[in-house]
Order: sequence, then structure tokens, then C-alpha cells
Amino acid sequence: MAITKKNGGARLLTFDGNGKLKADKTFAIKYQSTGNPIPEIKNGRLYFLIPNDSREKACLLYVFDISSGKQLYSGKVVQKGKGVKARYVEGVELTIK
Repeated sequence: MAITKKNGGARLLTFDGNGKLKADKTFAIKYQSTGNPIPEIKNGRLYFLIPNDSREKACLLYVFDISSGKQLYSGKVVQKGKGVKARYVEGVELTIK
């Protein structure tokens, strides 16, 4: 799995064992350094962003399949960009479960 920035959000690319592209999903999450976790539901998946480190501007990201409750992805995301505009995140060290 790889993650890249696309149109101000994050783009999750999932590959099968042969390297063929299985899924190409895009989602955007606003950065939050403190406070409550941020849940977002899209296409039968729960994206759960947990504020983690305000100095590094990093959060933890978990993705669950809603129907089975199975964890699909986990990893750390880091803020990109500065200023008062909406801030989005880029994935780092994402793993497939």
C-alpha cells in the first residue's frame, strides 16, 4: 500500500501480491493536534484519526471495515503545509493488517 497527496487530501493505493493496483481511494482529513479523535465514515469504512504529537504534528490513523469490524490499515500521518488554511495529512509508515 502506498499513500500520496492528491487534490488536498490523501490517496490510498492498495496493491495485490503481484503488484497490480486493487483500489485507489481518496479522502481528506483536517489536521488536529489536540482534542478528541476524529471519525469519518466513507464507503463502508471508518477512518479514525487520533491526535498524537503536537510538536511533530503527527496523528495516528486507523481504518476499519464497518461490516466486519476488521482493522484494514494503521499508521502515522504527518501534517503538511502551514498557515490558517485547512491542513491535510500525508501518510507515513502505513501498514495493511
